[in-house]
Amino acid sequence: MPRTALTIFILGTIALTASAEVHAQDSSDMARCAELENADARLACYDEAIGRSTSTPPNPEGAEKEPKPLTEEVGQDQLDSKDKPDQEPETFAGRVTDCRQNADGRWYFYFANGQVWKESNSGRQRFTDCDFEATITKDAFGYKMQIDGEGKKIRIGRIR
Repeated sequence: MPRTALTIFILGTIALTASAEVHAQDSSDMARCAELENADARLACYDEAIGRSTSTPPNPEGAEKEPKPLTEEVGQDQLDSKDKPDQEPETFAGRVTDCRQNADGRWYFYFANGQVWKESNSGRQRFTDCDFEATITKDAFGYKMQIDGEGKKIRIGRIR
């Protein structure tokens, strides 16, 4: 065997032996960690086995965590303020001064107060006169607009 091949063989054997020893050590450390009951201690053990430093010390085996105290109390008035199905939806009224249809057939409605609303579903509506009063109502699914004096409602979303 040439001298270069022998050197490569010896170095390779040394590297494999060292790798096997490290792997055996890692396996025994992992097995020891797996036996720990406390989740925090087990995680810290795994971190230590792979050489990762932990920023917080682990709880001792079997120690229970103290619950964090509440920083804010919830009063009955806060519980009552949540949306309930029997409450009236929010309603906004305004004047549409311009409306335009984009390439996919959805309408954009420009209100006098600067708001822009976009039709959610590509509709079959036609608007020739885009100067009208409208009422926007919020419900569980989003917003819908009703043109004052007409019965149809258009599902919309606010752009600006």
